[in-house]
Amino acid sequence: MRAAKLVWSNNGWIFPNGMATDGVIVNGPHRTYKYGLEEFLFNPALLQRKLGYLDCYRANNIPGIEDVILFTLTPLPRPRTMIMIGVLRGVRQLQDDEKIQIWNQMQQHNYIENVVNPAFQAIENLALATGTGVFVENNFGANIGQLPLIQGNAPNGFFVNLEYKEIEIFPEKMRIDLTEIDQGVNSAWKRLTKLYYVNERPLIEEALVVGG
Repeated sequence: MRAAKLVWSNNGWIFPNGMATDGVIVNGPHRTYKYGLEEFLFNPALLQRKLGYLDCYRANNIPGIEDVILFTLTPLPRPRTMIMIGVLRGVRQLQDDEKIQIWNQMQQHNYIENVVNPAFQAIENLALATGTGVFVENNFGANIGQLPLIQGNAPNGFFVNLEYKEIEIFPEKMRIDLTEIDQGVNSAWKRLTKLYYVNERPLIEEALVVGG
């Protein structure tokens, strides 16, 4: 089993926060404009299709199928703690041709108009929003005309790079404080672009086995 980090979300990871306290900085005159690329992960439309996006699957070509725990770092003020919020079971990285097919299917079902556009329209209406450069300036070097990082025209694109067999989202009161189990996890597990092997943190692995 591996672990993947999400940016902190104020709305349950169903659409981008726009003005989140923690997240990916959007280039522009107002450097406080932030959002998380994976913030559509728990969107009801994607839950139904068992599709999602994790930044570590953008940064790595990961063969096979695996289970991935999802955790996040609580926002400031300090002390900050890492909280396990859920688990993805049977995760498989999608290939480019699969993403194109999925994108076409989503367009046929008006996903962009009904789900993505309203979320980003809310962001664009914020006083400090930087406008339509949101997707273009944070695609980590991908050309806007390429798959898989950005599909569709900015800012109305859609991120997807994995499918899974099932997802479990823990109620807030049942989320696991990983920092309390293993203080070293804060420095060891800190990058969005990395997948972490749970068995490299024995205290956490044992706690997950007992808890499961």
